[in-house]
Amino acid sequence: MITTELPDLDGFVEHHGIRITALGDDGEVLVALGHHKPRTAVIAFRAALHDRFGSTLADWGDFHTPRDVEEALRLRWAVLLTACGTCDGVRDCWACRDIRDASWWMDYAATEPVPAGFPVTILTA
Repeated sequence: MITTELPDLDGFVEHHGIRITALGDDGEVLVALGHHKPRTAVIAFRAALHDRFGSTLADWGDFHTPRDVEEALRLRWAVLLTACGTCDGVRDCWACRDIRDASWWMDYAATEPVPAGFPVTILTA
């Protein structure tokens, strides 16, 4: 099923009406639930970085102008994972353990709508 309904996930904070979180070991990926206009996304990501990391877009991702950020934004489709998808499910691999132990785990690589997917806006440092 393809949906635009956004999940209610722990760890997201709202800035300018957009729910945002940082992913990756060092928070190098910002994820906003939903597809957003570039200007709106830039404003929300800027606020999230300031509140969460006390950082600016230039310090976090070497973005010096709003246009730099707009060009780096990616509209993707995400799905929530329950297993890594690469092991046979019999082994207890480290990735499956990490996924199982987290409150949620997201794959946000799809550029087109996918079954059980939801829209996200991505910014990578």
